[in-house]
Amino acid sequence: MKSCLYIIALFLLIIIIDVSIPNVTLSENNIELTPEEKAFVTGKKVRLGVDSARPPFEFIDEKGRYCGISAAFIELCSKSLGLHIVLVPGLNVGAAMKKLGEGEIDIIPKISPEPERAKDILFTKPYATFASVIVTRQDVRFISGIDNLEGLKVGVLKGLIVERRMKRDYPGLLLVSLPDVRTALVELSSGKIDAYIDNMGIVSYNIDKLALTNLKIAAQTPYVYDMSFGVRKDWPLMASALDKALAGISKQEKSSITSKWLTVEYQSSINWKVIGPAAAALIIVIAIILIWNRRLQRAVKQREAVQMELKEYALELQKQSAVKSKISQISTALQKTVTFEEFAEQLLSLAVPLLNSVYGIFYLYDNNMQLLKSVGSYGCIIKDNSFAIGQGLVGQCAAELAPININNLSDSNIRINFGSGQVLPRAISFQPILQKNELLGVIEIASLSNYGSDYQNIFNELMPIIAMNIEILKRNLHTKTLLIETQQLAD
Repeated sequence: MKSCLYIIALFLLIIIIDVSIPNVTLSENNIELTPEEKAFVTGKKVRLGVDSARPPFEFIDEKGRYCGISAAFIELCSKSLGLHIVLVPGLNVGAAMKKLGEGEIDIIPKISPEPERAKDILFTKPYATFASVIVTRQDVRFISGIDNLEGLKVGVLKGLIVERRMKRDYPGLLLVSLPDVRTALVELSSGKIDAYIDNMGIVSYNIDKLALTNLKIAAQTPYVYDMSFGVRKDWPLMASALDKALAGISKQEKSSITSKWLTVEYQSSINWKVIGPAAAALIIVIAIILIWNRRLQRAVKQREAVQMELKEYALELQKQSAVKSKISQISTALQKTVTFEEFAEQLLSLAVPLLNSVYGIFYLYDNNMQLLKSVGSYGCIIKDNSFAIGQGLVGQCAAELAPININNLSDSNIRINFGSGQVLPRAISFQPILQKNELLGVIEIASLSNYGSDYQNIFNELMPIIAMNIEILKRNLHTKTLLIETQQLAD
């Protein structure tokens, strides 16, 4: 209650000092801030609670510099908003949350939003999204998912969301809490634990950096996590300003940041968070403006703008929540498949409707024959089609390792049946499935309406999940073949 009154008093003081200040634009990234946001953030000294050993997201290098994906995003935002950053290093997420609650730091640059944490922290919209994976030694028994970890010592990092969710969802597993990712990977490599669960970006980076050649990514988990900035609860203006700064970062800049640190890139999708307490405080401030300021027309316009923004945030949040739920369902379904025909059926039956499409074919790349072979379809009956690299649009997509999207089709060989008749698609798309820039397959889909940017964003989020499960299924089938051959030799 005191925090809320403090916010209201602060807003009112700013309004009384300069009630006629118009909305301002930060010149560097063309970020529009309200007068209240501008007054609050400009020249603000901000204490960052930094995890010194959590590469590639954040760490302190040998020269004492703050580096990593999260560091790059906070640097861009601080430049845009005119913030003065002070590092408070050596804090894991648990320690950082404690200091944030006590007012000893102001922002946590890397934290995953969740309802329990939202009681004490304001979260910005996510700037990156990553899946959690299971890491094992090369000599450990075959593991296809969390259900295969029974009886094994499974390492998780102390205080992270994955530890809490694993304890909740899999109470029978033997979990070992560890202080940091390097300790966890070294203990896994030396045999002190049997498996380790963390997000894919972190384990991929650290396995390479530590040269732990006896470790492998064995399987994917159903857990997918957003990375956001965590802001102290009594700084709603800072949280809203950071949201606007993040929105001003181009896709090219985001891609450049992640590709610098990761070989496998996960692109974050838009996922706006509606922050109730800040919205309530802002509405109260607007009411105060209406009472004490006779500039009624300007106040009404401000209120309408805020309400529209909140409505858009709510709609976007609802939409993204549904998409993430569907992607999680697809990931779970793919992990249960045992043949590529079943894989194609599950993938297309769930992904084609999600992508607002009515037709789809999945082509698996045969590296030995260097052919793309159709293994499953949706909304059509396929023959045993195959394409060489560069042959047709399927082969051209594979050759370029890039999507081909064609809208406003006037004619096509594709006919979509709907009972007693047929209709031509309006748009067709060819999407390559890649893992570390290596071709695994191509998906061909068609729609009765044109494809927009939302379509490509959703597929970009799907692609690493599809690629990982293809690799896992290939290993499963290869292992099965070896077992059969071994049995035949034994007989």
